[in-house]
Amino acid sequence: MNYLARICRLMMLMRKLQSGRCYTATELADDFEVSRRTIFRDLNVLEAAHIPYYFDQERRGYRISKHFRFPMVEQPKGSSKEKQLI
Repeated sequence: MNYLARICRLMMLMRKLQSGRCYTATELADDFEVSRRTIFRDLNVLEAAHIPYYFDQERRGYRISKHFRFPMVEQPKGSSKEKQLI
């Protein structure tokens, strides 16, 4: 499995689902050139990461809550980057 490709796809999936538009699993699978099953696996990863996506019954598609913002990640003190500067 190519982990980098999956991480990139997950990030693009989050971005798409935050766009305000709803997407069906089939549309997402076509856009990312993967199977619908892979999209459902990716949605499970988002759920495990507590990213609030949901299926909009009225619009018949998936989306992420418009109030969700991905938290900023800070590099811990004493990290390798900081040590390189010393």
